[in-house]
Amino acid sequence: KVHAQPTETVSGIFEKGMPQSAIFALSPGSGDLMGYFFNTQSPLGKAVLKYCLAGMPCKLEQAQLRAPSSSGPAGFKDAPSAWFEVGSVQRVGLDSANLPQQSKLKTRFGVVHIDSAQRLNFKGAPVQPSVEGNAGLSIVASYAQKQQDILLLQSSGGNACPVQLRFATLDASGISVTPAFGTCSDYYYPQQTGSTISVAFASEDSSTKALKKIIFKFANGKLSQQP
Repeated sequence: KVHAQPTETVSGIFEKGMPQSAIFALSPGSGDLMGYFFNTQSPLGKAVLKYCLAGMPCKLEQAQLRAPSSSGPAGFKDAPSAWFEVGSVQRVGLDSANLPQQSKLKTRFGVVHIDSAQRLNFKGAPVQPSVEGNAGLSIVASYAQKQQDILLLQSSGGNACPVQLRFATLDASGISVTPAFGTCSDYYYPQQTGSTISVAFASEDSSTKALKKIIFKFANGKLSQQP
């Protein structure tokens, strides 16, 4: 009797390599970094290259996993606690970053909260000019830098544009908020490198329909779009 190999969903950051690529994710139980690798030129690898973007969350549904015959691949910037080789999968695609959506956060410079009207408040008063969400407004990430705290805000719920983001900078002088930015896609991934915070969005090329990344960067109080 042949027993079906158990499957599970793998969701993490896709890193392209050669001859192997991998997806890195934190274990829900231990919090350890796990690596899931596959041959880049295999049918699975080609599907991941088509439907996911390097450096962004990617999901493999009903993936068959097995322990590698050796110690696992080398050459990746991340070193996981354990490697698993990915066999067949049912579906490959982008995944959301699953960021925590908070309505209140205590910073070094005062409390920021979202009121019932979906307006941004700082130290108990609405921020001026008013910053409001469509159907909702939430704090999805925070970054402590030398003399300031930076928050990433998500406005959601618009029909034409489901998701827009803003950066809020808090320091000893108060709070300032950038204009809304993004591609309207809810597939985005923020990360901080030094004093620069970048947000990569997944976008579809209008002519080729291929996926591409559009990156916004926030540094020294200025927001820019990477060409």
